[in-house]
Amino acid sequence: MEPIEFPEPFATGVRFVLGAALLYVFVELVILHFRRRALRLREARTAAFGITSVAVVGAIVARVAGPFGVAFLAVAGAAASPLESFGLGLFGWGIGWLVYEFWYWVQHWAAHKVRLLWCLHSPHHAPESLHMMIGANHHFLESVFYMPFFAGFVPALCGVDPLVCLGL
Repeated sequence: MEPIEFPEPFATGVRFVLGAALLYVFVELVILHFRRRALRLREARTAAFGITSVAVVGAIVARVAGPFGVAFLAVAGAAASPLESFGLGLFGWGIGWLVYEFWYWVQHWAAHKVRLLWCLHSPHHAPESLHMMIGANHHFLESVFYMPFFAGFVPALCGVDPLVCLGL
């Protein structure tokens, strides 16, 4: 299977959007710290350390082990599923997205209720002030430990094609 090549305007647009998002995060943190005095330096330092550690360790561990875990568990779930796959068409992707979102919600709910999962999920809720970087402040083991189960195995067990599970 050949890799998908995106046209240059698309790649440039993605770079622009990612750069704008990083600039927005920086401006938001500066405004929170200096204008509203709502962001303590300790929180900003913790968030920056969390983002950096997740980026470095996540790039190595979660980006390698996570997709393989999702793919492996999605294929296993599809093999164990009594349901027929929804396919790769627009309907299959739409249903796959809905099923994925439902199980992502269940996973997030379980991360608040199950003590072991809460230990991995709690850094996401640790900062006292709300800012955009909180959404990325996750422990890298979430991507390796239980997300492949909820993002791969369970949706595939519900009839979502493994390629859709991996794509979402």
